[in-house]
Amino acid sequence: MQLQVQNLNLGIDEKRAREICREQFEVAKRDYTEEAVQIANGRISEFEDRLIPRLQCLENGLSSLASPEFQLLLGRAQRVAAATDQQKDYDVLTELLAARIEHGHRRETRAGIKRAVEIVDEVSDEALQGLTLLHALHTFRPVAKFIGIGLDALNNLYQDIIYSDLPQGERWIDHLDVLGAVRIVPFSKFSPLDQLLGREMNGYVCTGMESGSQDHQATLQALAALNISQNGLIVQHELNPGYYRFNVVHQSDPISFMIQVMPGVFVHQDLTAEQDKLIRPFMARYPKDTVMLQQVQARFREQMQQRPHIKQAMDWHDRLPVSLQITAVGRALAHANAQRLHTGLPALKD
Repeated sequence: MQLQVQNLNLGIDEKRAREICREQFEVAKRDYTEEAVQIANGRISEFEDRLIPRLQCLENGLSSLASPEFQLLLGRAQRVAAATDQQKDYDVLTELLAARIEHGHRRETRAGIKRAVEIVDEVSDEALQGLTLLHALHTFRPVAKFIGIGLDALNNLYQDIIYSDLPQGERWIDHLDVLGAVRIVPFSKFSPLDQLLGREMNGYVCTGMESGSQDHQATLQALAALNISQNGLIVQHELNPGYYRFNVVHQSDPISFMIQVMPGVFVHQDLTAEQDKLIRPFMARYPKDTVMLQQVQARFREQMQQRPHIKQAMDWHDRLPVSLQITAVGRALAHANAQRLHTGLPALKD
């Protein structure tokens, strides 16, 4: 039985995938008049031309079209596509269906994606942009261990997301609340963005080890005893002159060093569990100097402000009139829109 199901799924090629989409739409278009069907057919074709290539890029993407529950979601997406002439809506619907295949294993996630599909044509452009940026600010973190490169990556992400004037006031927030994409947290405001990112990137925003100090020397000796190169593992602290830091984004991240795999090509190699256990305590010995940490935080904010799109996002975030909780519906919708705007983002997590 298992082999029969696998063979059935693997037998779905592009031609059959398009046939399934058409068969599914035959059910939906019974609700339309002849005049409406003519309009809907063109819109569905545009949606299909985006959806099929996207599914072909996913493992088991086309085979998911054989699933009854996925066909139900596809039917809902087709109804929404038929009701809108916005090109971006077709792309967002496509990313939502892709998210259902990649990370729709939990019912909570599936429910969020389903509801997000249903409101794609209802959410305003300004509300969607605000929701997407807020999701990006609170979700995506750089993987680059060097501070400048990491902040540049965030700046590029925000540049793609901020494609028009950002929404102001509370009207767009009320709109998202009505749609179930956010919940307003009364009598509360977000922490300033530099502080929020500083906490979540405390491998960047830390005091570090003073050059030549006892802790610095002890760390180097421990690395030498383990025959570990300090290359790329301990670097000069970009935000605290005269200090060194472990080259991580967050202090809980795996510690890694640079190894040369061929001339001019280096890769990060994580420490083994035993090596990590021996080395990590040295990171915990960073000075707990409040004044110094505040100075590092101030320099981190300066670095953020030097990047125009981070500065624009930070100014907007810090002026939001109220704190918001993004729901599962809002996360699915915002993540799909972010993937539409910026390539290379990770998939929506369950």
